[in-house]
Amino acid sequence: MKWAVVVDSSSDMACMKQEIEEAANGNVLFESVALKLEAGEVEFTDDETLDVDEMISYLKSYSGKSGSASPSPQEWYDAFEQADNVIAITITSELSGSYRSACAAKDMIQEDYPDKNIFVLDSKSTGPEMVLLARKAVSFALEDISFDEMQQKMLKYQKRTHLIFALENMDNLIKNGRVNKLEAGVAALLGIKILARASVQGTLEIMKKARGKTKVYDKMLEEMLDYGYIGGHVVISHCNNEAMAGYLRLKILEKYPDSQVDIIRTRGLCSFYAEEKGVLVGYERIEA
Repeated sequence: MKWAVVVDSSSDMACMKQEIEEAANGNVLFESVALKLEAGEVEFTDDETLDVDEMISYLKSYSGKSGSASPSPQEWYDAFEQADNVIAITITSELSGSYRSACAAKDMIQEDYPDKNIFVLDSKSTGPEMVLLARKAVSFALEDISFDEMQQKMLKYQKRTHLIFALENMDNLIKNGRVNKLEAGVAALLGIKILARASVQGTLEIMKKARGKTKVYDKMLEEMLDYGYIGGHVVISHCNNEAMAGYLRLKILEKYPDSQVDIIRTRGLCSFYAEEKGVLVGYERIEA
């Protein structure tokens, strides 16, 4: 295979392999490499077989220590081995070791296969922004561009993609040191929804807090518009919150009727951190 696009499972794309490869007419290989969620002695592998609802139900009743584990370099290696040219897209390196693991796999495989070309892209994000990046990589691969062109185009496109999200519960982010404990904890205690985004550095940045059923989603769209969204592709992922994901989609389409807005469900990793009712939005801004 000439091209492969490989993501880790924080992208929520573990179940999209067949869909993407069929859309590419078999000309691009697509793989998702699984992270793992650990709750005491129980481990959930974030692949296409994971029963996300069962995992969420178990975690609700579990009060012990929990966390996530990156794919091993060997798992990345096995995916890289399948194509001559590979673009790998990982969750932000600020919050996970997945990027470092993928880079280690790149070094390993290029010792064994010196002619392989591998580009590991740190998304500085997760979830739906990674969907945008992966789909764009597939479309570029179908243009039959060179490996160097692929790297340049992806880095340019990445500057236009962003992630914003609204959360009702931040317990797992707090427990795992991903956000400021005091700020997030007070908001949760008062029943306030949190609006946050992935910063340029790839950290989670709390922006605003809001009460009310839809107010935080209205603010989400306002922030998107202020940050340069003028129509274009949007991916909304949600953890058992289809109603609010649908509400936001309608609001976007009211503003920009010709925009493409897809709704997907969070898989394991994003469900673990976004928790019940979390909504994440990846979107494109004005071209730089």
